[in-house]
Amino acid sequence: MFVYNPHLRQELETLLQAECFFCHRFRASAFDVERYRYALILCDAGLVGEGLHLLDSVAPSRTQERSLKKATIRHIPVVENGNNTTTTTTAATTTPAMSESVSDVAGLHRWVSNTLIKYGRDPTAVMNAAQQQTRKNGPRASGLAETADSTTTTGEVLSRDAATYDIRNDIVKRALKDLSSGLVGVGAHCPHCDAISPRITSKDSIYFFHFGQKAYISHNVETAKVLSPDDVKMWEEENALHGRRRTYFSSGRARQHIKALCTNEASLLALLFPSLGAPTFSGVDRQNSAAAITDPNHHSAMEGGLATKKIFRVFFLDRLPVPPLPLRLQSGVEADSATCLLYTSDAADEEDSVDLGGRRIIKKKKKK
Repeated sequence: MFVYNPHLRQELETLLQAECFFCHRFRASAFDVERYRYALILCDAGLVGEGLHLLDSVAPSRTQERSLKKATIRHIPVVENGNNTTTTTTAATTTPAMSESVSDVAGLHRWVSNTLIKYGRDPTAVMNAAQQQTRKNGPRASGLAETADSTTTTGEVLSRDAATYDIRNDIVKRALKDLSSGLVGVGAHCPHCDAISPRITSKDSIYFFHFGQKAYISHNVETAKVLSPDDVKMWEEENALHGRRRTYFSSGRARQHIKALCTNEASLLALLFPSLGAPTFSGVDRQNSAAAITDPNHHSAMEGGLATKKIFRVFFLDRLPVPPLPLRLQSGVEADSATCLLYTSDAADEEDSVDLGGRRIIKKKKKK
């Protein structure tokens, strides 16, 4: 039994809506994922304008596919023998010139590398810093540490300032919005497993999922083969038992989904949530925490830190502290059974003499 972290409820719901319910990857195409990843890499390299230019000039894959299918009729005036005549030509609708040459992941990589070289950045060092951030979150991994080049000062490769942070946060919000709903609509097929994911909703801090149409369920069972008839029957019986139309999405299942997503999409999640799982500071070295951040050679104050594949733990609380029995008997603290499932050994020894909150139950003797 896991409890959702109340500080990350909105982000958790967004990620559950963005991931494929079956293969646990972003439902957007690989091109769209890399498009936002490279934009954030450019921002972290201090090239905020180029990062925004990348998103504005390179259309998402879905938009490019529509542009190729649609054609517009353009009327071009042609001068013949001094007389203006109008001829009709058919041309495909296109986006700006940059998006014509950048239509795949390889093209994105080439354009970003050329841009970094243009502004005097080393593409290898910048990409290595992004890979380091994927392995370990925190200030050192997010580009504020030293690079492979010993002559490079801290923050020279991945420099940031207050304005960069604001623009970067806007890009992150835009990415989360597009990945959850903007780039993939309801009933869209996953580009990785061809499945149709259910819609994730929440009510009273409880998550539910539903497919909406029986045709989506049939596709997942017969075509994509990611669902079994037994699973569908079990969900229907559970919903009928509780008198609801949507299926309960347990916290344990949600944790498994986010855990798999952090494993499969670690490269982008490390850039979307660079501070989750960051190293903390011990009580002994807490007074030197500022020095630990600014000094790349100071490591003693840094405690642990989670790799991107393990930041799913931050979204959940797997333990809820329960006050010891004497304290609960004195203060009358109650523990709600819906949110706390931990029992102390003292309370277990008392058997039915105490309630779940630890308060002693005094039974009145019946008068004879």
